[in-house]
Amino acid sequence: MKRKLFALSAAALSLTILAGCSEYKVALTANWYRDPSITNAISGTYEKLTYRVTSLNDGTSADLKVTYEPGTYVVELKNAVYTWDDGTNEEVYELSSTLSVSGKYTFEDKSHEFSDSIVSRCVFRTVDKELQPIVSEKTVHSTSPAGPVPVTGEDPFVVYEYSTTVQYDKDCQNATVSYKDLSDEASEKSERTLSVQNGYSYFDNEQLLFAGRAMTFGEGSSLRVSCLGAELGKLQDVLFSCQETDKRTQTINGEEIKDIDVNVVTLSLQQDLTGGVQKLYYASRLSGNNTYRNALLYMEVPLSYNLGTLAYTLTEAEFTTK
Repeated sequence: MKRKLFALSAAALSLTILAGCSEYKVALTANWYRDPSITNAISGTYEKLTYRVTSLNDGTSADLKVTYEPGTYVVELKNAVYTWDDGTNEEVYELSSTLSVSGKYTFEDKSHEFSDSIVSRCVFRTVDKELQPIVSEKTVHSTSPAGPVPVTGEDPFVVYEYSTTVQYDKDCQNATVSYKDLSDEASEKSERTLSVQNGYSYFDNEQLLFAGRAMTFGEGSSLRVSCLGAELGKLQDVLFSCQETDKRTQTINGEEIKDIDVNVVTLSLQQDLTGGVQKLYYASRLSGNNTYRNALLYMEVPLSYNLGTLAYTLTEAEFTTK
């Protein structure tokens, strides 16, 4: 089993689709509350969403095959207090997530069982401050094919172990990006500062799926935002496209709930090589009681090298009481 320094351009079991720029500000609403008109009074916020992660189809590329055991993806939202460098305190959101998946790669007569994880944390501002990110952190342990067609006689599996931190200034104009290779104790942290704003709506990668809950979709609508790209050194474009409005039946907290109104949204990179397109099912905010809080009910994530698709299904939900 090889352990490689993670190349910043590699995808390595990334959950989030990376985003880019638009020519307008996206209108945002606090749809994760029963009363979505809340903008900055966020004290007492707590939400926990638990997803079951399964493989829709075991993938096979050339002689390489991967099978997955059921995994979990847990997302928690709460309010917190952030102290800026100037000593001022601000009430903010803290979004944490943990993805845990395991399985087995098989290549010819070689096989490798893996247990991978992505742990992230993102702190960001309230809706009236456009959910501007303040800091994000991510730690990754990921097993990946060494390439689309592994070479006979070479170890076809690569383990990526790394952490990243993105620290933003108070007006979210610049970000300091840090990267650390965790597989090599002698490696030094790399760091650089770059501009992340051009007047467009901007979100950190680790809050992007959550930010989709703050958007208003209609059938055939599309929204663009900006976010750091895979190289963590430039902005990329991503498009939220609402393909259709539909109804979905799903079991949440042990109860089968029928005919939940949903927006079926795709996330795609707006560049020459778009990569895999994620499919997201957000609960719709209808008039009256916002029961399902625009939650992400279901998601499909295609894997690299045509090695199948992972499905994330919401099974347990503890919504904030507000």
